[in-house]
Amino acid sequence: MGLALTVQPVPDPLLDGVREEIARYYTAKISRHGATPLGVDWTCMPTQELRFVQLLKAVDFLVPFSLNDVGCGYGALLAYLARRHGQADIDYLGIDLSAEMIRCARRLWRDHASAGFVRT
Repeated sequence: MGLALTVQPVPDPLLDGVREEIARYYTAKISRHGATPLGVDWTCMPTQELRFVQLLKAVDFLVPFSLNDVGCGYGALLAYLARRHGQADIDYLGIDLSAEMIRCARRLWRDHASAGFVRT
């Protein structure tokens, strides 16, 4: 997929500051801790993966599907999917507010043909 675009949200004076603050917060996290659960503000991998289990309960992995991962961080969900559902046909789009998160995700997943990442 290799998307290299930025999706611009509709300007909203009430939300623009909130979006910027969230982006700054998570940029600082990944800058400090790297592509780890701490880098996306999870305490450890088991709690991060428990989130993935809960989010994916309604998914039928036997049929192809698209997955939009809003707040994707560095794309940790892709690693989980590869380990637990490697046979699944998934068209993945990761979306995040932090440009640094998106840079990191693109670097980590550059060879994953069915994954793309965009910054909003």
